[in-house]
Amino acid sequence: MSPNKGNLNRGVYKKVPSAGFIVYRQTKDGPKFLIMYHRGGYWNFPKGRIEHMENSTETALRELEEETGLKPAEVKIKNNFKTHETFKFTVGAEKIQKVVTLYLAETTKKGIDISRGDKEEGFGWFLYRDARKLFTNYRESQTVLRKASNFIRGKPHYHQKKPSAKPLPQRFAKRT
Repeated sequence: MSPNKGNLNRGVYKKVPSAGFIVYRQTKDGPKFLIMYHRGGYWNFPKGRIEHMENSTETALRELEEETGLKPAEVKIKNNFKTHETFKFTVGAEKIQKVVTLYLAETTKKGIDISRGDKEEGFGWFLYRDARKLFTNYRESQTVLRKASNFIRGKPHYHQKKPSAKPLPQRFAKRT
């Protein structure tokens, strides 16, 4: 019997580092994001587990080619973009916490080859508003997608904390 959601926050989780890409291509309607459909019945970015002696960028590039057929020369990595998403799930009795490092890459290729992947059933290119709907139950995926969309449009992709409204210490207060 698998634990309910209340039990997911208890116990020790096996941390699984992963890496991948948020891939987009420019269209006349705006940027479209590549979202993969997995056999488990969910949509996600091309990504996978970091293997022995790999760094996160190497993993992301390897997984991108394995899952989509896109070669490193066919994407332009946006060097100033890097974000993370974390999610927890169980496989049998094992509790997993997957920590995914995501990079942003642009391509001009429309065609994707998923024949080499072992878990991908399909894919689609989606405008931001449509891609967001695919992640209805995955708040962190929505957040990283929003960050990527903002970055592409030239908006800050990380929320800055607003300045505190606390009064100045007495020594800095204006004297009259």
